[in-house]
Amino acid sequence: MESSYQMDMLRGRCQELPEVRSKVVRVFVSSTFSGREYYTLSERDSLIDSVFSKLKDYCREKYGLEFQYSDMRWGIENESADNHSEVETCLNEIKLCQKYSVATNFVVLLSHRYGSRPTPATIHASLFEQLQRIILFDLNLTEDAELLSQWYQLDTNCIPSAYILRPISSMLPNIKSTELNEMKKAAKEWTKINNRIRTCLRQAAAKCFEQGQINANEYDDFFISVTEKEIINGILSVPNANERTLCFLREIDDIYDHLLDSKASRFIDLNYSDDGKPIIDYEAEQLLNRLKSTRIPNVLQSNNIYSYKVHWKQNGINRNDHAEYISKFNDDFYDAIKQQIDNCVKSRIMIISGPLQHEILEHAIQCKTYVAKFHGRADVLDKLEKYIKNEKENRPCIVYGASGCGKTSVLAKAATEALNWWSDRAVSVILRFLGTTPTSSTVYKTILSISQHICKLYNLSMEIYPDVLQLRHQLETNLLIRIPANEYLVLLLDSIDQLEPEAYDCQWLVGTFPHNVKCIVSTIPDHGNILAHLKGIINYNQLSPNETEHLLVSVPSFEVSTVEIVYNDWLAMKKRSLSDEQRLFIHIEDRLEESQIQDILIGNDSSKAVFLSNDRLRDHDHSGWNEIYSEMIEENRKNRQLRLIYADFTYSTYNLKKMTIALSKDMTINQTISNSQLSENDVKGKTHCPTISSSSTKKYINILLFGESGVGKSTFINAFANYLYFQTLDQAQQEKPIVIIPVSFTMTINDIFDEKIIKFGDIDSNENHNNLGQSVTQKCQCYVFDISQDKKLCIIDTPGFGDTRGDNQDNLNMEEIFSFLHNIPYLNGICLLFKPEILELHPYFYSCFTQLFDYFGENIRDYIIFCFTNARSTFFAPGNTRTLLKTFFDSFPIKNIPFEKNNTFCFDSEAFRYLVALQNSIEFDPNERNEFEQSWLRSVIESKRFRNFLCNQHSYRKNIQWQSIKHAQFQIKNMIRPILETLRNHLRNIILYNSNSCIKLQATHTKQSTMICYAYNRHPKNYGAIWIMPDHLHYSPDMCTSGEQKPIKYTLNYEFLNQKVDESIKELKSEHDNLYVTCAKFSYFLMKTSSNSKENPFLSDINRIIHEEKYICRTQTMNDLNRQLLNRLEELKIKYEEYLHTIKSSSDDLTLSGIYNLIKSTYKISMIKIQLNAINKYQQTLVLNNQHEVFIDKTCS
Repeated sequence: MESSYQMDMLRGRCQELPEVRSKVVRVFVSSTFSGREYYTLSERDSLIDSVFSKLKDYCREKYGLEFQYSDMRWGIENESADNHSEVETCLNEIKLCQKYSVATNFVVLLSHRYGSRPTPATIHASLFEQLQRIILFDLNLTEDAELLSQWYQLDTNCIPSAYILRPISSMLPNIKSTELNEMKKAAKEWTKINNRIRTCLRQAAAKCFEQGQINANEYDDFFISVTEKEIINGILSVPNANERTLCFLREIDDIYDHLLDSKASRFIDLNYSDDGKPIIDYEAEQLLNRLKSTRIPNVLQSNNIYSYKVHWKQNGINRNDHAEYISKFNDDFYDAIKQQIDNCVKSRIMIISGPLQHEILEHAIQCKTYVAKFHGRADVLDKLEKYIKNEKENRPCIVYGASGCGKTSVLAKAATEALNWWSDRAVSVILRFLGTTPTSSTVYKTILSISQHICKLYNLSMEIYPDVLQLRHQLETNLLIRIPANEYLVLLLDSIDQLEPEAYDCQWLVGTFPHNVKCIVSTIPDHGNILAHLKGIINYNQLSPNETEHLLVSVPSFEVSTVEIVYNDWLAMKKRSLSDEQRLFIHIEDRLEESQIQDILIGNDSSKAVFLSNDRLRDHDHSGWNEIYSEMIEENRKNRQLRLIYADFTYSTYNLKKMTIALSKDMTINQTISNSQLSENDVKGKTHCPTISSSSTKKYINILLFGESGVGKSTFINAFANYLYFQTLDQAQQEKPIVIIPVSFTMTINDIFDEKIIKFGDIDSNENHNNLGQSVTQKCQCYVFDISQDKKLCIIDTPGFGDTRGDNQDNLNMEEIFSFLHNIPYLNGICLLFKPEILELHPYFYSCFTQLFDYFGENIRDYIIFCFTNARSTFFAPGNTRTLLKTFFDSFPIKNIPFEKNNTFCFDSEAFRYLVALQNSIEFDPNERNEFEQSWLRSVIESKRFRNFLCNQHSYRKNIQWQSIKHAQFQIKNMIRPILETLRNHLRNIILYNSNSCIKLQATHTKQSTMICYAYNRHPKNYGAIWIMPDHLHYSPDMCTSGEQKPIKYTLNYEFLNQKVDESIKELKSEHDNLYVTCAKFSYFLMKTSSNSKENPFLSDINRIIHEEKYICRTQTMNDLNRQLLNRLEELKIKYEEYLHTIKSSSDDLTLSGIYNLIKSTYKISMIKIQLNAINKYQQTLVLNNQHEVFIDKTCS
């Protein structure tokens, strides 16, 4: 029986679903902000050593979840301290934990320290001005009031307006000095200033509170600690605190007797008298006691609060002297988190039980995302509502409009509104955003999925036919008509144009529906004649307009009013606003005169020429447009100080009447037309080179390039090569730039952010530049070029993670990467590429980073390299991303990951993009060129440092250091088919032994991606007196819709010989017995170390083999030997399952080294070795076919 949560999902109630597809338990561990390294060090270290790993295993094995913890104990980086974002950093991390964690998200550890109470970084403008008046007039602190004015800056774009504490370095630059004494002097000066600011603000806040001018919360903001702010955001202000949060209180009962001990200040808040004696900080103690005795207990139930009493020891609280307490704390922590995970899973989390549930959830969450950003379209929704409520209409409704007009959002909104439109009825909604998931990318899979959805929803049964029209017939004549009369179904199919071209005729779409079923589809009007075919289904040409016009719903471009609503909502979400002057640059209103618009665009710039046009005017007078464009280009060649701007009014609310050139008042343009055009440089050709190995005359340095989709990996490779070969931008421009990979990007070229798409280089089918958000690099590719006289660099470019097609695509990309790496003998480094100013790490980063360590082993940490692109904006530093990474590494289970200057490199790909744009005849302001020239020079220096680092890197070799669970899993999965086919052939030869004959097995590697189909066109062939099912291959995954196909890397061929096998019958049987034991051991290892502990790939393939033999026995008359083989295979299955059960019941665990030894010994079996060698040849071919060497006819500097 389905749970209410699952039924909500099946019925399309997507607003009840989570905002994100999260399979993570992410816990923020809070404690005092100062003294973190001492205060709860023992507890935290014990959690890392003893508890977190257990919780991680528990989450993975029982629920398929990832357990993560966020521990800020090592403090906040200098960047955050400089701009006073320490509190914001912690609170943002809490929000991330609350957003992504499906269970516990916040735990606080408290004892006797209240912690740091920093000066507020942001104060609402009205409050700040009120406080400043009190400081100036009531407290007569004139100098302090002036100090506030110097250090706080008004931000009027903030809602409400606020005063922001300036970065320390903006007022005291030496705080970042590399000279230690200067830095210390500046730090000391800041401490004095900070104390003065904090003290006067608190005095003023106290005065305001006494006079009733501010409330308690506003007062508290000047006095409470970072820890209390974390607790407010993590526990006190959340609705589900008792389900998701925990509190652990430690009391040192004799701490007050030991205040003179040297380590006491690490465990309790102390001040010091003039003679150096410790004094309790009573204000901090009072606030701490309020927190522990009142605020937390008022929200958390007693069973969410754990209290402990310990005694003081000379070395403070430590794991040796307090082992019993630490053990009790660990047990309580584990049990409490585990219980919350169990409870949350049972009550709130749907564990996806199959592909259908996963598919429904993917579209439901997409729907919720689209609806959250939906605006306007009342007229369109009104038409859809009337269609749904029209009980006499049984034909589908067609929504159409240009690409990007918002059809998808309309259908998403309609999916949620349909529940309200039929509020008096039991309504279900089935929604598919076609082309967004593998299952919705073909019409067959889509109709099959929808049919299964209907069956699940209404408890119906169906057949799975191989043909889409058979499925359609079943849907129309057997499923839809069996939906109960009191149930109503709305079916929505968005973007038919995203299906395969064969589906454009829409013959698969049901033409008439029962009275209680409505269907809405959407498409682009001028694509594949889809709209015409849809009109045919509703008999548009045979009926009058009155009979069909209500079924055709056009979605026009955004109305002017909607545009303003959208960006106002976007601003409101970020709590930001725009001034009237700023709005002029976004929203140029129709009532403005053309001269006013030109004044806005020109401003005070005396060297600007602006070309005003739009797509409509250009298409109407293309020759005139080209004439003006050429005129401006020619003038710019004569006057390099002239800044050319293209103002595109295509999407503006202003109705531009004609094409115009707007000039500064003191400028004129000569009417000279030039038709000259800059030519594009040729790109160096690519040719295949031998497989990567160490046998070349030049040593190969193999680097795996890894990063989020869209970070610019391909551009980075191009940029790095050019920086190595061209010392200056001028040199690169004069010669032929090196383009190793095709380049396509959008460049903003002027003050009003005009965007141009720049493409350069030969088209490469592996580079997908057309689908925004999807990884541009589709498959792993190797790019090889010289970086010194004796070394070649091989960069392995990989598909990016964070693909818009979802986690499933990310997982497939990771499998693609590991499959490709299987034939690489060594690596010299894994290069992680980031942008320097990201707001948060992608949620999938944890998973992919974990998988990297799972595959390569912990020793790979010494080979990790950090590269930052687009670093000009951060002065060639890692920026905010460094803080995020540091926080991430602090909480990552594997410690001591080097992240230092030595293995960190900052580049600016923009200089290379600028070069490519110049090759595409894009003109720039000469002043801008200077910035790019400087950026190029800086990137050249960094590239040489990077090159020298790579040339000195040692190799991380396979089968020496490169041993890991993931790597072993990969090798075992490659061995499943070879082992089982060997077992089957052993049994054949045991049966044939007495007849002095045998079957010889041969393997041939495939030369491209190939699928073996287990469903169709397989006819047994006779070899002697035994029948064998041959391999039936598909060279495209779309050739078959059976769902019974798997990728293979080799094909099997057989030869009947009139002679016995070389082995004796005893040797055959012994090898056979050893192999089924090996299968059981490998299965146990895979099940124990995989996220899905129930999946048993060996058993699945054993069942498939048995099924094949049953089919042979059923279809072939002369089948005595096959019947013997079938009986022996069924015995093999029983023995395998019995031995697997024995292993599971045994307390002996298989070690990783033991598994590698078993892999090694299994490889030696000749029949298995033949098949594995074929797999290796396939993988070598894969690497060879995806490797490109760029020959550069100049010397690397």
